[in-house]
Amino acid sequence: MVMDYQQMYQKYQHALKLRDLSVDENYTLLNEIFNRKILDSISLNTQSHFIPYLSGIKEVFYFVDNEASKIDFYRDELDRIISEEK
Repeated sequence: MVMDYQQMYQKYQHALKLRDLSVDENYTLLNEIFNRKILDSISLNTQSHFIPYLSGIKEVFYFVDNEASKIDFYRDELDRIISEEK
């Protein structure tokens, strides 16, 4: 799927905001607490309905880190789109 400039620019802006969030002191602390206190305490005795909930929270942290890491890619794609339009 080829994205137009506006779509790629929105993704780039979104990634910039998520990068800012990912280095925010409160976010970092929350992420550390989640990993240290919650994930480390899961065992075979944990109730099964609790696991999807934790998985969803883990996905949020993963999404922020993953999108924040794509800033250079989005910037390169924006440059490519601009150069193709000229």
